[in-house]
Amino acid sequence: SNSFPIMSKTQFLDGRPMTDGGMADAIPVRKAIEDGRNKLLVILTQQCRFRKKVKTSHLLTTRYFWHRNFVKTIKDRPKKYNADLDYIDELVRDGKAIAFYPEIDPPRLICRDYDKLENFYRHGYEMGERVLKAVKEFFRDEIE
Repeated sequence: SNSFPIMSKTQFLDGRPMTDGGMADAIPVRKAIEDGRNKLLVILTQQCRFRKKVKTSHLLTTRYFWHRNFVKTIKDRPKKYNADLDYIDELVRDGKAIAFYPEIDPPRLICRDYDKLENFYRHGYEMGERVLKAVKEFFRDEIE
């Protein structure tokens, strides 16, 4: 799921506030390696050279002032995200990952334009069909 914190109500589990895990680890490649995965297929939603800008949302830090750890996570998120992208590049160079990025700009975070959403969906679908052979070859030893 993707529950954007500003737009969704904070959920509690056993009295503890919960939010989308992607806020803390948007691209969990390090966790996959720690869990013993030898090869990774990484499919990203931003173009290859995209990097997050380091900025802090005043709205988020104000709304979640009572949840210090979450605010710290939000502040650290761009740096961690960019480091994960660099790590993916390293994994690809080392033959431990194959990564695919869209070739067109994705729609904005909050987009209600059906045509833009459909176009991006179609692009991803067609790209998936084009790269399927490379993915099968990459995982050949894992599948057999």
